[in-house]
Amino acid sequence: MNTVILLAAGKSQRANSDKIWADIHGRPLWTLSYETFLNHSAIGEIILVVPKGSEKKFAKFTDTKTKIVSGGETRMQS
Repeated sequence: MNTVILLAAGKSQRANSDKIWADIHGRPLWTLSYETFLNHSAIGEIILVVPKGSEKKFAKFTDTKTKIVSGGETRMQS
């Protein structure tokens, strides 16, 4: 099985809004990529990298094959 690392810890500084939570057909933008990997038969684990302190907010949209970890202060640290 394969592991996916999905980076969602960005600060959206250039967008002037939290774009990963943008509403796309009634669900957050980041879940479109997440659900693609979640439903793929070759994926055994998803590591979701999120902003520190927002783990519970993301957990509401994930399942048991997902591990949520905190990102760093910068993209490189994440």
